[in-house]
Order: sequence, then C-alpha cells, then structure tokens
Amino acid sequence: MILTTDRIDRLKTFMVQKMGSKARFSMHKILDTLCARRLPADLSTSSEGRTLGGYVLKLSPRLVLIHTINNQLKLDGMSVIPIEDISRIVPDPDDGLINIITQVRGQVAGGRSLPPIQNLGQMLESFAKSRELVAVHFGRVDPEVCFVGLVVKVGKEQFRFRKVDSEGRWYVRESVYRIANLTRVSFGDHYLEALELVLKVRGDTFSSTSV
Repeated sequence: MILTTDRIDRLKTFMVQKMGSKARFSMHKILDTLCARRLPADLSTSSEGRTLGGYVLKLSPRLVLIHTINNQLKLDGMSVIPIEDISRIVPDPDDGLINIITQVRGQVAGGRSLPPIQNLGQMLESFAKSRELVAVHFGRVDPEVCFVGLVVKVGKEQFRFRKVDSEGRWYVRESVYRIANLTRVSFGDHYLEALELVLKVRGDTFSSTSV
C-alpha cells in the first residue's frame, strides 16, 4: 500500500499511549511495520520528554534502532532506545516532507554496519570492541544530560565509560553507570565524528584507568 497524505489519518490510529504489556506489543507491531516499509516516523519518549524523528532500521523485543533526522532535515546519526520508553508513534506518509527531502538529497537510511541490539549489554559490548565514540543518555535520572565517550568494559549490571569533554579531551578517570538506567545510546552523528577527528589530530590515545 502506498502511504499518501490522505491516508495518514488511518495511521494516526497507531498513536498508542503506554498502557502496559498490551500497548508494548502494539508498539512493537507498529515499529516492525515501519522497519519493513522503511517509513519515517516521530517517536516520542517518556523519560526524556522529547521526540526523535527518523527511520526504523532494526528491532528486537525490547530495543529499537533508528536513523535520526536532525534539525536541518538530514539523516545524521543513529539512536537505540528501549521500546517501553516510547509513549507515541506518528508515522510520516510516503509523500510527506521527510521522505521527499531524503529522496531528493539522495540520502539512504542505514548505509553502515549496525550493532546488535538484542539487549543493552550486548550492544555496549559491541561498542567496547569497536571503540567508537557514543553518547549515553539517562533520561530517568536527568533528561537534560548526556555523556560522550568510549565504552571501556561491560559487566552484568554496570559498564565503565571514559568520557570526552566538549573540547575533545579525555576525562582523567573513568565513570561507572548502571545499564538499567540507560534510556538512549546515540552514535555516528556529525558531532561525534568531529570529536573523533579532533582526538586523532591531537594524537590523544585512550588508556584504561581503574575507577
């Protein structure tokens, strides 16, 4: 089915408020449809109180990975968020703004290897191996704060993280965070790529320290 503007009202019936396991099942079905059809959508999260726009690229029973749209309406980076944290989904039509803009610009959602997202621990392990800069968010603790850095080591309930400041310099010591407190992990956007470039130009090398 071609999703046009005059049909968008039908899809708005998919805007599900979180009401326990039944609603999570509905959320998963909607996300699975968006992933299969490569349709953009706005996903609102309850912990951070914000909306992320983008394309659903990958799905597991508890997590969803989206290729996000930035304020300039360009594909820019990816985010993994728990499905249980999604409070609303608003799909964009085939002939909507996002699809038209990305097609005209020749942008394609995806285009890179994706981390495993069966669970948060598995995903963090993959970033520890790849040594890619990521941004970690803890919306239930403080929705306004995120930390950028490298995942150093992942345990059963916690992970060690070496932070980078806004000037592209390593913090002296590592931090330890609870995996269960994560509400979003972002990677591959232009800001993170810029910080990685600064670190390489300076020749800053990462070395693990004990907490």
